[in-house]
Amino acid sequence: MLKIENIHEIIKEIVVGFDASELKDDQDFIDAGIDSLDHSNILLAIEEKTNVPIPDDEVENCSTINGIIKFLNSQ
Repeated sequence: MLKIENIHEIIKEIVVGFDASELKDDQDFIDAGIDSLDHSNILLAIEEKTNVPIPDDEVENCSTINGIIKFLNSQ
């Protein structure tokens, strides 16, 4: 299972020029300046690393690091 640090690493890899260390775990990605395309790419990378598909109806709930962790823990 992914940890918060793993998600920060994924964000660093995907969002060029974004300082993931400044992102709070409960901060919405859009509010932090991560656009919807990068958000989608982050979720795709998480799916690949975990082999857990994130359904379309869960994407909005996975718009923060805490949301992603909560979703993955529920699976």
